Amino acid sequence: MYGLLLHKVKSVDVNESMAIIWNSFLRYANAEGEIPPNGVPFQRFILAAALVDSQNVADILLAEVPGACERVPKGALGKSTFQADQSSADSRKVQMVLGLKFWSAEKTFGESGRQLLELKKAV
Repeated sequence: MYGLLLHKVKSVDVNESMAIIWNSFLRYANAEGEIPPNGVPFQRFILAAALVDSQNVADILLAEVPGACERVPKGALGKSTFQADQSSADSRKVQMVLGLKFWSAEKTFGESGRQLLELKKAV
């Protein structure tokens, strides 16, 4: 699950989801680097408003987070890195049964990226 940290932290030693965003995109200033591979290094049950690939996360961070252009690889802006046989997610049932509303990918990764860079400045 991606999104803002709701608890106070004193370093960028964060939970697994935020660590993926930090370690894969924001930790190192590498704007000319490669877009990281899709996926997570472990298995989880995920409820998702939509699937996003690494290129989409990079595009959102670059568009929404001040200073991200100095850290986030650009890749091929707007070009999906999903494989042709990529699995998908459908959250209609969980939205209907549980009444869940999901944040957009732009809000989720934009706010998470801003929070991580602010946290980095503070430590």
